[in-house]
Amino acid sequence: MADGELLVKSDFGQVVFDISDTYVAGEPLDCQYKLTELITPAGGDWVGLFRVGWTNAKSFIARQGAPCIGADQCETGEKTCIVKFE
Repeated sequence: MADGELLVKSDFGQVVFDISDTYVAGEPLDCQYKLTELITPAGGDWVGLFRVGWTNAKSFIARQGAPCIGADQCETGEKTCIVKFE
């Protein structure tokens, strides 16, 4: 993938994150992602922030529940979701 090119469709990943190049320390972080039509959100789903080089799912530095907050669905059936880390 070239610099600046966004991944908008994936046949491998069923959750596609919109990742920023930079984040400001101490500022709230909105984590936006799309769930493809092949995945249905469940009650125990969560989004975690990890340090570079993480080795297992328990090594997160922050974690939030991941409800899909929008009923908006684009033509492909994808659901846009946001989790806020403060």
